[in-house]
Amino acid sequence: SVLELCRKAERVVLGSSGITEVLERCEDLPPQDVNFWANIQRSREILGWEPQTSLESGIAQTWEWMLRQ
Repeated sequence: SVLELCRKAERVVLGSSGITEVLERCEDLPPQDVNFWANIQRSREILGWEPQTSLESGIAQTWEWMLRQ
C-alpha cells in the first residue's frame, strides 16, 4: 500500500515511522485519506515487469542520490 511505502520511506529518511503512525491514529481524517493502495500486479500482467530492486533499497538509493544533488 502507499501507506506502507510512506512508512518505509520515513524509516530510511528519519529512522522511524512516527509521522505515519500519527496519521494512522488521527481520527479527524476519513479512512480513505489514510488507506491508499497501490498494486504492481497490472504492470506484471500487461508488461511482464518485475521489480529488480527491493522497495527499501530503492528508497535508500533515491534518498542517497537526493542528498548528493
